[in-house]
Amino acid sequence: MSELIEQLARKVGVDVRPQGSLRLIRLQDCGGIVEACKSGGLLILGIEAFKLADGKVVPDTDLIADFSELASKQWEAAYLEAAHSADMYFSEAKDRTDLWFDFSLRQRQ
Repeated sequence: MSELIEQLARKVGVDVRPQGSLRLIRLQDCGGIVEACKSGGLLILGIEAFKLADGKVVPDTDLIADFSELASKQWEAAYLEAAHSADMYFSEAKDRTDLWFDFSLRQRQ
């Protein structure tokens, strides 16, 4: 799944910061990722927030979004609902510029 976010980020001109298996995106770039998912028909399964402190990646457990239950719905409804939920998630995190975000995405099979 990390290849998918890297491809999407390149397509929309967003920098990705690799940290182990994570592919971290800055808050100010997340709206572009969500829009690209919406226009490209990609399902956002989940989003996790992280702080980078003293060279360590620290999860912010207050900002975990799990949309994986949408994967059982009809595809178009699922990816659009997930994108809408992601927009709401980021509106709640809008002042948290210290955070980086990792997306779990799925393409239509």
